[in-house]
Amino acid sequence: MAAEHSIFVRWIIFLGASLGIYLALRAVATIILRFLKGMSEQPEAVSAVSLPIHTLIITAALHISLNLVRGGYEVILVNEVSKTLLFLAMVWLAIRMVSALIYATYISQAPDSRMPDLIQKVITGFLYAASGLAILHFYFAVDVTGILVAGAVVAIVGGIAFQDSLRDFFAGITLNLDDTYHIGDMVKVADFVGEVVDTGSRTTKIRSAYNDYVTLPNKAIANAPIINFSSPEDLHRSVVSVPVSISAPPGEVCRILAGSARLARGVLWQNRPVARLKEVHGKHAVYTIEFWIDHYGDNARVEDRILQLCWYRLKRYGFALDSGEPLPLLAGGADNDAQRLRKEESLLLVEGMLLFNTLEMDEMHFLAENARFETRAQGEVIFSKGKSGDCFYLITRGVIHILLEGGQEGEVILEGMGPGWSFGELALLTGEPWPYDAVAGTDSELLVLDKEMFQLLLERKPDLAQRLSERVAEVQHRDRNAFRGLQKTAEETPHNEENLLTKISDFFELV
Repeated sequence: MAAEHSIFVRWIIFLGASLGIYLALRAVATIILRFLKGMSEQPEAVSAVSLPIHTLIITAALHISLNLVRGGYEVILVNEVSKTLLFLAMVWLAIRMVSALIYATYISQAPDSRMPDLIQKVITGFLYAASGLAILHFYFAVDVTGILVAGAVVAIVGGIAFQDSLRDFFAGITLNLDDTYHIGDMVKVADFVGEVVDTGSRTTKIRSAYNDYVTLPNKAIANAPIINFSSPEDLHRSVVSVPVSISAPPGEVCRILAGSARLARGVLWQNRPVARLKEVHGKHAVYTIEFWIDHYGDNARVEDRILQLCWYRLKRYGFALDSGEPLPLLAGGADNDAQRLRKEESLLLVEGMLLFNTLEMDEMHFLAENARFETRAQGEVIFSKGKSGDCFYLITRGVIHILLEGGQEGEVILEGMGPGWSFGELALLTGEPWPYDAVAGTDSELLVLDKEMFQLLLERKPDLAQRLSERVAEVQHRDRNAFRGLQKTAEETPHNEENLLTKISDFFELV
């Protein structure tokens, strides 16, 4: 009876000591891990060792508690088991720490990328295999020579039996080591174009433009030419061809096509589109438009916008996209057709403006139907500094000079603003005075939206004021980047969103 009582007391002491030691060690480990996460540039590397550390704490608590308890064979047996578990937990932690160190080193060399899953699996598998053999040899005194020989034989037989799978596997390793592509990149492999969504040990998955998954064997990818549209950066130059009649003046056609591309939403302003006469075939000439986008996945949508604008603008200036011959209906004064084309073109332009991205379709149609095109002669003043504004302008043709000081001798802030540039967001929405002069550098055409039409729209859609005030900040950020390195103007001064909403409401006398 006394012996049973003694055993019971020992186990109570053991459990109490284990719990106390575990809680103490866990508290210390939690503090250390939080500190390391806060200090580390790769907190995910610290998270990777959290589970092994907690496992080590549990086994350490058991082992220390068992050493505090003196008893019979059952305590000795459990103590030996705890020693083994403690050793295995330490090995596991060491493997995770080495893996985290390798991962952190990789990230430090390539901050904008992530280590491919396949490479992580190969490294982790090698570490576990090497650790397992080391444990058998040094801890359990097992001769691993036979295991290594048997493993070599199995590897040879398996290599012969699974040649195709091994080719895919090693091809995948080669692709990852070469850093050919990463998950999220837009690539073209053979005839397949899409976004890389997964890189496995045998296959790579690509999501096509039709949202379908294309699974390609790694060996096929390794032997095929690969175009990575996201490397070395997402910036991508694209080309679209436009056939026009040989009778159309090339200089005029190039100006129309380049201007159309500048107006298309998605085309980068930093690299102006360029139109060139490429070749002549019989009765038509082929022109190319070179433009830049910031993501290859947008290429099809941007090409569509460019071609639509080319169609409308060529037709409006007297040339059709298919033949390039003068259009009798437009040239002969068919006002209804001309007006319809103008409204359709206006809708395309309104849809492409950053300021109006949040508008609903009926609101865009209203603006397109009430917008007007204005032509300005070279040297004509469009507006003067200090005068109250109530219009928004989008350049559709020609060049506009922006002057900080009044008069032709003023300092030019942004010279050569061409098709696609817009100005007057705050003038239209708040009536603020113009902070600079604008003069037509060449014969130019402007799409104009004025206060009167917005007054009607805001009376019908009062919530539009809130949406526009939120969008103006983004437009101003874009303009500040365009004006970088130049003296700031009042137009660029950031406006508080709430204050801007108040100004809009006051200007349009909204209740």
